[in-house]
Amino acid sequence: MRVTIDRAGRIVVPRQFRDRLDLVAGTELEIEALDDGLKLRRIGSEPTLRKKKGFLVHHGAASSAIDVVEFIRAERETRSRDLS
Repeated sequence: MRVTIDRAGRIVVPRQFRDRLDLVAGTELEIEALDDGLKLRRIGSEPTLRKKKGFLVHHGAASSAIDVVEFIRAERETRSRDLS
C-alpha cells in the first residue's frame, strides 16, 4: 500500500492498519531508520479497557485490578439515573 508524505512531513497510517494494530490517537510509536526504509513500533503501555461502539472492551494480555461486579453495578446505576 502506498502513502504520501505531506508538506509537514506527516503520513497517514491507513485505517485497516490502525484497526488491525489497535493504533488510536495518542498512541506513541518509535521510529527507526533502516537501510531501505523506516520501521514503526508501538511503545509504552496502553489502557487495557477502551470504549468501542459504546462498550468497554479489553485489549491485550495485561490483567486489570478492576472489580468487574462493582463496575457493572455502578454502570447500571449511572444508566438508570440518566434514563430518569
